[in-house]
Amino acid sequence: MPSVELPSGVPLEWSHRVAPLARGSNYVVINGMEVYQPREFKATTMLIGDPTSPVALCTSWADPWEVIDGETIDRFSILAPLRTPGGIEVMLANLARHPSIHQVLIWAGGKFDNTPKATLPRDYLFRLFKDGINGMCKIIGTDFTLNESLLSDGGIDVIRKIISSVQVIGP
Repeated sequence: MPSVELPSGVPLEWSHRVAPLARGSNYVVINGMEVYQPREFKATTMLIGDPTSPVALCTSWADPWEVIDGETIDRFSILAPLRTPGGIEVMLANLARHPSIHQVLIWAGGKFDNTPKATLPRDYLFRLFKDGINGMCKIIGTDFTLNESLLSDGGIDVIRKIISSVQVIGP
């Protein structure tokens, strides 16, 4: 694995838990767990705790290392912020890849978490898990449409299964 440039605030001992900035594909193995992390997304915002944990942590605007510590990181499998509606697609891809994740805990308590830019993706996420998606890939009750490539080859059924089997808990 290429060396990892750690963002400010990430403990050095967590270097194996952060995705490398330089990577050749949209999939990367972090701490023994293969995750989907598109190359165009900032890689170093995703952490991997215990790959066997059934709980993922989704921070709103804050970076995950700002809200957890060495004693709590392994309570979660994947830890990542949700800063844009496009992050919902990354979350769905990782939930599809790791069906052992049954809960996504949403944390929102940072100084930017109640701004319109930060609440929009959370609102879309909660709508997705409450109301679902229509046949045109749109999250019902929103103006956000998921990338159609997620829904091809039976993907819409996978997403509907995720919606019915994963509990999203948060503010």
